[in-house]
Amino acid sequence: MDPEVYKSLKHIQEYQGNLEEDLFAQFQVTYDFYGEEKVHELKPGGSNINVTQENKNEYISLYLDWYFNKSIETQFRPFYKGFYKVVTGDAIRVSAPLKEYIS
Repeated sequence: MDPEVYKSLKHIQEYQGNLEEDLFAQFQVTYDFYGEEKVHELKPGGSNINVTQENKNEYISLYLDWYFNKSIETQFRPFYKGFYKVVTGDAIRVSAPLKEYIS
């Protein structure tokens, strides 16, 4: 994982102050897409939902899901399908969450 992302999420997890007033973060991710700044809401209406002490664990969970899964889904799906056209049978076992990419 990116060390800066890790530090940021760890800071949010351990922070005991008022996240809403001190952090000003919402349930969204801003990222660079070939020089263009993009915004992805981590859940519907996320740009209007502040990260608080009560919901910080949900924010971290949704952020990690986006970071490790959803942000690479477009690139990963064709690789996955191609890989399993070549590697068949019991040569490799697939865990349940990955099977959804086959269809």
